[in-house]
Amino acid sequence: MHNEPMNPSEAIKALVGLPDWNECKIAEAVGINQSNINRIKRGADPRYSHGLKIVNLAISAMKKDGQRKAA
Repeated sequence: MHNEPMNPSEAIKALVGLPDWNECKIAEAVGINQSNINRIKRGADPRYSHGLKIVNLAISAMKKDGQRKAA
């Protein structure tokens, strides 16, 4: 589990490392274009609201993935 603070770029990288996640699915969940997700993944600064959504999405998805692996 990721216990340290995570930035949006790290969150995207963590999400695409999980089953069933890709840049398009992240973009759809956040409400922005896939190209913006790719830019953020490479280090561009997102709007605060988008960055927060990305990080929260990653935390939630990693918890679910951890629970699935524990089952």
